[in-house]
Amino acid sequence: MTRSTYIFATTATAVAALLINIGPSHADTAQELALLRQQMAVMMERLAELEAKQAQINAEQAKANQWKMTVETRQTELETQQQQAATAAIPDLANLPVVRGGETPGSFVLPGTNTEIKIGGYVKADFIYDLNQDVGDFFVPELIDTDPAASDEEAFSFHARQSRLNVATRTPSDLGEISTLIEADFVGDAAFGEAFSNSFDFRLRHAVLDVGPFKLGQFWSVFTPLEAYPSTVDFQGPAGIPFQRQAQARYTLNPTDKLTLAVAVENPETTATLSTDTGPFGSITTSTPVGGLGTISFDETPDFTAAATYQTPRGPVKLATVLRTLSTSGSDSNAFGYGVNLSTALDLTDSTKLQAQGTYGDGVGRYIINGFGLGAFQQADGDLDAIEAYGLSAFINQRLSPTWNAQIGYGRYEVLDNLPIPASLKDVQTVHASLFFRPVQKLTFGAELIYGERTDQSGADDEAFRLQTSAQVNF
Repeated sequence: MTRSTYIFATTATAVAALLINIGPSHADTAQELALLRQQMAVMMERLAELEAKQAQINAEQAKANQWKMTVETRQTELETQQQQAATAAIPDLANLPVVRGGETPGSFVLPGTNTEIKIGGYVKADFIYDLNQDVGDFFVPELIDTDPAASDEEAFSFHARQSRLNVATRTPSDLGEISTLIEADFVGDAAFGEAFSNSFDFRLRHAVLDVGPFKLGQFWSVFTPLEAYPSTVDFQGPAGIPFQRQAQARYTLNPTDKLTLAVAVENPETTATLSTDTGPFGSITTSTPVGGLGTISFDETPDFTAAATYQTPRGPVKLATVLRTLSTSGSDSNAFGYGVNLSTALDLTDSTKLQAQGTYGDGVGRYIINGFGLGAFQQADGDLDAIEAYGLSAFINQRLSPTWNAQIGYGRYEVLDNLPIPASLKDVQTVHASLFFRPVQKLTFGAELIYGERTDQSGADDEAFRLQTSAQVNF
């Protein structure tokens, strides 16, 4: 009820009360009473009109409110549609194929996948000065020329062949983490030779995948004592140390937190010296073509390797073995071969580390870095005899300061059998004295003095000296 209606109704009520209370004695005439009744009727009629008007106003107000609500609802719908259209025009940043960092330091997640990728490697430049005999880009002591008539001359050689590139991945799966590694360098054959463009072939080092305890592909042999392999400036490293990468199927388990066991079947490769051999690498049988050596070897069974590594408070100690069958297509004869290696890397003090290993075997051959062609000896009648040999190396690394390291080490490989070939290898030994300077984390300068000696079955020997420097940047 509006304010005017309220006033009118109150007035009409008062007049009605007055009429009721006025008696005939107060009325002058009957005419006056009739007049009052007439006025009352008019007022009641007016009250009815006001109430009808108020009802109409209320209906119109309700209609207006409903329209307002409809307009507001439509406006809200339009605003929602505009927001949806705007959101659709701008992609969801959370679902965009953007590159983001992985859990492994230096890695990134491949967009659209859950695979981490890490690209690594290094660029290394080597500067070589041979003081008395040119041994080649890498100091291979079995290539030292023992001919007394050979000239002893100085030689320079610069190269960047050791530079390498690798790509590693990690992917979670229902089987556990799946990881891969592909690595290559430029230590392959010279594509055009130093006389033209210094080009060298890109060669495979590693191509391996890991699924749980299984490792499949090409990687370091289980027999290789990586923990005892020193970081020398020269790529070849010391004499007498096992050094082999090859295709394999490996299984690794950890019975305790300090003990690791590994077994594998690995790619076989017989390299044997022929009875007609006339010198280093003269007539060697191999199932893989190497220069002019031909393809005349035949491997009937894979090589079997096993290793146990125990973590001591000062570093790991590893015992490894290899069992193999040596055979060639030129003979029905087979020879059994084996090798045993014991290696360690021990922190003697907080700044001094010892890396040492010893290897012995019969037919161990190419598993030792200097034993290529010396797995077996093939007699004139085709029979194969496994060649007995041993190797050892020991290096001391001393940290002089946060940026300087010094290292010295010795390596030796010796054939224990007396082969009836005067020019065949009897033994080699090397000494490396190294100095490393690392001014910043990823940059290393190296300088190394190398001594090497070779002795033949005939007793002829010779030595070589090399001074090598390098600059290396890891990425």
